[in-house]
Amino acid sequence: MIDIAIVGGGLSGMVIAHELHHKHPNKTWELYEANSFIGGRLVNDQDSHDIDLGGAWIWPSHQPLMRDLLRSLDIESFPQPDDPSCERIICGAARIITAICDDLRGKNIFIHSPIISCKRSYNRIKSDECNEESKASTDNDLQSLSFVTLETSSGIKVQCKRVVFTIPPKILLRKIQFDPPLNLKKQNAILKSQTWMAGVTKVSLVFESGFWSVDNNGGDSNMALKPMYNSPAFQVYDGSPFNNECSVLTFFTLASLYQIPKHNDTTRNSHNEKNVKNDVNEDALLARQCARQLGRTWSSMGKPMALEKAILDYKSYYLKRWPLEPFISDNSDPKTIHPHPYPMKDLASNDWDDLLLFAGTETDLSSPGVMEGAVGSSHRVLAELEKLWNI
Repeated sequence: MIDIAIVGGGLSGMVIAHELHHKHPNKTWELYEANSFIGGRLVNDQDSHDIDLGGAWIWPSHQPLMRDLLRSLDIESFPQPDDPSCERIICGAARIITAICDDLRGKNIFIHSPIISCKRSYNRIKSDECNEESKASTDNDLQSLSFVTLETSSGIKVQCKRVVFTIPPKILLRKIQFDPPLNLKKQNAILKSQTWMAGVTKVSLVFESGFWSVDNNGGDSNMALKPMYNSPAFQVYDGSPFNNECSVLTFFTLASLYQIPKHNDTTRNSHNEKNVKNDVNEDALLARQCARQLGRTWSSMGKPMALEKAILDYKSYYLKRWPLEPFISDNSDPKTIHPHPYPMKDLASNDWDDLLLFAGTETDLSSPGVMEGAVGSSHRVLAELEKLWNI
């Protein structure tokens, strides 16, 4: 039996694993990730251009946890070109996950391992064999010691003293069968919760060089847009990587259902597709719609006509359709922009007499819905574990 099972290999889960590995080497732990990759909502393009297709921004001036995490991993950030109030991470936000994975050397991390059930179990042992975590006594000098049994979709059972769930709360309730059920307050909080990135499709257009102006007020690139039919974007920013290898405009979009590809590849480069047929060309259509939408917006603002023409001359594009990620989103066809997550105490509270703990950016009580919240929730859970361990 292990001490801690971590469910979810995004930023929160990886920070917890990293801290347990270094600060509590006497505690045993394992991490279970449903997907084939580690990182959760921190994803770069697949061609190593360091383009963020998930979480991207940090605010070091008032996000001390992210600032300290990057420093501890020897990772640097750089100012967002069209908004100096925030920064992005050199080599993309996924660099954080890579650094932690390299440090852990893959120890105790299991991918392709979605958890489908979580059951409270009981083991009766002699009282003098119980450790300090045993609470309830029974007749005949026996004590009832409870633990948790997890089961993966492949039938593997994992026995652990405690579980830390770091996956989005709505996915937790939808994908995992709890026996006994989670408390009603937590279930109600989960149903009311919002999931960071779940309703967004990010589209990045890649150019040989930048042709738009950039200044402290956003210039031509950082602005809100009005989504409507054939105009799916609601925000755009300069997503160019630090190394200036290419210039990038990145859009937050609402991609309607008819644009969804009919296969599983949700991150794709247009130049890798030859003889693309109409039934699999929705990504190309979405990228084109974003370019035209921004071009029309520039024109309505009185910008030079050359800008409207130049934006159609991108050399490639990348997409990440987060609504299609089954372990991130519970709605594959969002029609409206999702509200930002907000603090909810019942999302953060423990359950099953402290056998179940909950992390993940949505559960943070200070900065939910950003990377700082993911790290903050991890620190909260780690502090709770140390208290339970009397450390």
